[in-house]
Amino acid sequence: MNPTTVCRLGTAQQKQAFLFLAAGHYLMVSAYPAYYSVVCLIDIANIKMNEVDKKRVQKEVGEYCENRVPDDLKNKIKLSYKIRGNDVNVIESRPHWQDNTIWSEMPIAKIRLNPDKHNWQLYWPRANGKWIKYAELRPCKTLKRILQEIDDDPYCVFWG
Repeated sequence: MNPTTVCRLGTAQQKQAFLFLAAGHYLMVSAYPAYYSVVCLIDIANIKMNEVDKKRVQKEVGEYCENRVPDDLKNKIKLSYKIRGNDVNVIESRPHWQDNTIWSEMPIAKIRLNPDKHNWQLYWPRANGKWIKYAELRPCKTLKRILQEIDDDPYCVFWG
């Protein structure tokens, strides 16, 4: 379905089937006596970070990555970030122990933008590759508080 699709649902079974198919989407529904009309269906995965937020990430997370590693170690450790959809992944890179021309990457943290509430949520990586919501910090309006928590790492989930 494209985001502008409008459909009418008559029976309870049709409504349940549609809502099941719409899982993972935002769904605004208007109720009428005999049927439901879907006003707007937006795929969450297709909502991207706007340009203002991207600039903020580039400035704040970029500065954090640049300043976190001491100058004398910058040829041995690199800290960078990647923006993918609404996620900002902070990544540490080191040269491979056998071949210094090959760099290996290790995820440090994920910062996710919630476009509805316009706040940021912090996640930490498990050894199995899954991302776990960092429960010790509530969603924040600013990136600085999240970057400070990553830097402080009171529970040793980011830097070990």
